[in-house]
Amino acid sequence: MAAWWDQDLLVVRAAAYELKEYLLGRTLYWPLYGAKAHDGLPSRIQRLTPGTLMYSQRRLLAAPLPAAEQAQADAWNETVAATREAWKSHWIQKSTQEFAARLRLWQAELQELLAEPPRSPQTYAFAVQWRCLLDLLADEIPADTPNLTVLTGLDHRLRLAGQPGSFVWAAVLQPAFDPQRFWYLYFQVHQAATPS
Repeated sequence: MAAWWDQDLLVVRAAAYELKEYLLGRTLYWPLYGAKAHDGLPSRIQRLTPGTLMYSQRRLLAAPLPAAEQAQADAWNETVAATREAWKSHWIQKSTQEFAARLRLWQAELQELLAEPPRSPQTYAFAVQWRCLLDLLADEIPADTPNLTVLTGLDHRLRLAGQPGSFVWAAVLQPAFDPQRFWYLYFQVHQAATPS
């Protein structure tokens, strides 16, 4: 049976081998391929971006990896860090490009959440993944990026539409996402009043 962190390990492993090529290329959403599917062809699993890479790295902080897997993950992360440093301007460029794209997604999701409050906490839990990616990307882009101001405005709107709550994702991930930085993961959007 596959562990919940297998997908994250696959992303980090792929990045260790493909990050340089990705950073030097024009594609923002780099396709990753996993194990062979039943028909023998590569199985598309996810797309590599600075945000998805950092998201997988963050999730792996909560993974109870066996020692051998942890050592391998550490080696891959070292390779990723060296590649990021060697091609820093390309990393910043891709991160800035992704931040703008993810901001548009989060803006649209937030608009829907606030226009029509979700019927279940799962709706918010799914939508807030875009906000998490933005948080991770924000540390990678220039501080004077205008989109950071847009994100601050969206955060203000979100705070007005809800209140602190319990962690919205699986409890096993909670150790990787502290409530100070990732406050929106410990949040609930006000529910619409039930008609009587």
